[in-house]
Amino acid sequence: TLAIEEAICVANDQISQQNDREARQARDRMGTTLVMALALGPQLYIGHVGDSRAYRIGPRSCRQITLDDDVAAREVRLGYGFYREVVDHPGAGALVQALGMNASQSLYPNVQRLILDEDCLFVLCSDGLSDNDRVEQFWQTELLPVLQDRASPATSTAALIQLANTYNGHDNVTISLLRSRITQPATHKVPVIAADPSQLQPVITQPKAIKTQLPAAAAPAPTVLAPTRKRPLKPQKSSPWPLLLGILGLLGIGAGLSVFFFTDLWRRPPFEPPLEAATPATPEPEVVVPPPAPEPQPAALEPGSYARVRDIQASAELPLPLYVSPRLVDSDNPALSETIVGRLRGGSLIQVLGKQEATDQARWVHLKLCQASTVAPSASGNVTGAASQGELSPGEVGWVLEAELSALVQTEDNPPPSALAGCQN
Repeated sequence: TLAIEEAICVANDQISQQNDREARQARDRMGTTLVMALALGPQLYIGHVGDSRAYRIGPRSCRQITLDDDVAAREVRLGYGFYREVVDHPGAGALVQALGMNASQSLYPNVQRLILDEDCLFVLCSDGLSDNDRVEQFWQTELLPVLQDRASPATSTAALIQLANTYNGHDNVTISLLRSRITQPATHKVPVIAADPSQLQPVITQPKAIKTQLPAAAAPAPTVLAPTRKRPLKPQKSSPWPLLLGILGLLGIGAGLSVFFFTDLWRRPPFEPPLEAATPATPEPEVVVPPPAPEPQPAALEPGSYARVRDIQASAELPLPLYVSPRLVDSDNPALSETIVGRLRGGSLIQVLGKQEATDQARWVHLKLCQASTVAPSASGNVTGAASQGELSPGEVGWVLEAELSALVQTEDNPPPSALAGCQN
């Protein structure tokens, strides 16, 4: 694991030093994402930085085994919300780390070790394929045949690239397939030599007779042993002291318990006074708290509907900007003010013309101003610089982020005819 992390840091420093030599700053610096795999016997090491992903394809499942280094995943890891909630926020897909952006001291590669215990297929790919859950959508038709030896990896890779260009098409596509097979070790058998039973002859071994002859003069005379008389064993007497000591111990324990019991009885009073009846407490008058007023819900902005901008001049927020075309809002870009048509103020009546999902997966709303603001701007609503553009005129159109607009407007089903005069322009 440490060797993989060091290799990733070396590659990061090479790209970062090249950026420093060319004096590249901010978004002009070269950067890239990384996903890699290293197989060592029955173990597989996966390392990644950025939003390139690794998937594990089994006979019955497709599982993502890496976690993207983007804003949405960081918010989930820090406990700020659930993934299904933060993934729809503007800028949720922005990367928090990539190779080449900074020195390796601020880089934290992700390395994990997997045990290969079954036949499986690993897919390493960039976000050009993984965006919009295309791997989860096509794994059974394009990747499972490779695992079942019904298609080659080259054929499956070409088909996935074609699907990524057709259904995504907004980013480059890089795909690599890694096939894992589990094989059984060969068993060693002991050779057996077969013999013909008819050719086997029985072998009979007879013991040799051992004869011992002694000279007649040396032959010993037979000895007759007299029977011995056994003496009866005397019974041993047991000592009475262990029994006496046990009885004395039990008597001492009983005496101690009786003294403790009777002493406790003597200490108790002869009777306990009856408890006085508790005086019922006077119930306090119940204070009825009116329910809080329901908070305004975000308006459902559908094409053709009308909505009224609430009065936002009472807060420190600036009036909502209206852009010429859908784009990412970047407060660090000084040229952002050139794309603003004007700003919506409280009391304005708007008509939703349509919606569009930009490349950053943030939904933009195309709208027209039907009636200008009827609320005079307060002192806190005065802005300077790029925000001090003129008021919008009825009939002007522009784009605004749906996440910023829906929280500041409320739908108006039957606006007065006088307010709709600007929508006819």
